[in-house]
Amino acid sequence: MGEFCFTPLGGANSIGESCYLFEVDNARILVDAGLGFQERPFPNNLVSRIDKALNGLANIDLVLITHAHRDHLGSLLKLIANGYKGYIYSSEVTRKLAKYVFDDIITDTLPNSQIADLYTHYASYMYQQWYSFELGDSLDIKGITIWPFNAGHIGGSYGYVIEDDGSSVVITGDASLYPNLSSGTMSFPNVENCELLICDGTGVNKKEVNFQSDEAVVDAVEIALNRGEKVIFPCVALGKDIETLLRLEREMVRRKKSFDIFAAQSTFEVASIIGLERNLAKMRCKVAELKEITSPGIFVGRVPKQFRVPKSSYYDYLDILPSKKSPKLHYFSIGTHLNSEQIELLIDFAKPKKTVFVHTLERELKNTKFRSPSFSIAQELRRYERGDYSW
Repeated sequence: MGEFCFTPLGGANSIGESCYLFEVDNARILVDAGLGFQERPFPNNLVSRIDKALNGLANIDLVLITHAHRDHLGSLLKLIANGYKGYIYSSEVTRKLAKYVFDDIITDTLPNSQIADLYTHYASYMYQQWYSFELGDSLDIKGITIWPFNAGHIGGSYGYVIEDDGSSVVITGDASLYPNLSSGTMSFPNVENCELLICDGTGVNKKEVNFQSDEAVVDAVEIALNRGEKVIFPCVALGKDIETLLRLEREMVRRKKSFDIFAAQSTFEVASIIGLERNLAKMRCKVAELKEITSPGIFVGRVPKQFRVPKSSYYDYLDILPSKKSPKLHYFSIGTHLNSEQIELLIDFAKPKKTVFVHTLERELKNTKFRSPSFSIAQELRRYERGDYSW
């Protein structure tokens, strides 16, 4: 690999606002442009950091998006509004799912209708610049080659390999080796001479856990339904509703039973984009909002704010504490990030000269014991050049 520099502009030793700059020879590639969870949308300074790092947005050669979650693509609209006119690439599923992320930002979070209208206007330009490529495809830009692999995080999620002059850099994005039904399992990239692995570190200090079985979850659901209660599966992150419905379908088939199941219209639309609308049809899932359900049944999807607490667990579920008057709340144990054992497998397979973790916190590395000694957590705004590694 020729001249190389990796600069985390956000989402490195933190979670949210993921954005990573790669400079390979004279190509400048941005992977993700996320929006943080805690801050107000768009007044953040991520685009300013990108502009400063590149001496102008016009110097970006390509933007790659890993998946359709707010913290990985939420700042794309502001990037376009500030003058970026280049290419954006992702899977076709991610491109289509992005609409639901931006709809939420525009309608639910922007401070007034005038700003919402402004960003709706720029959304049309964004999609004109946004292209898709499939697994097995590759992009060639300024002498380097980029190809995607399935990251297994949600439907359509990609990791990327950047190849140049016989060596490679691997970016996992948010990734998972759990056998999820809606996204498939992460496919390890088969690369030679991996100089740098930039790895999802959300679960870097989490070992394999004993998940509650799907059977046990649905046993509890059946008890609640038999008592005449409503059941809610709260799903906040895009795609979790589809995975939950597929788990329910599998249990219904196994038990040879059917339940009254409801989901929002947007859930049906997302299922269609991922290619799973037939599954919802087979289980006779009905369109309804939570407030419209008056009889015993199961609702899968977003829940009203009064059911939520601020803290989310590691596996992306809300820890919800219902009052005695609330419906029964359940969730399936769905792993959407690599745990420490899975990271070891990836390192053993890819054999990188250096592993750098992003999307995590410093404290998560304290008790981590990898066999590979060559790893660290990336620091935001630090330029990692060839001299920083033993390449």
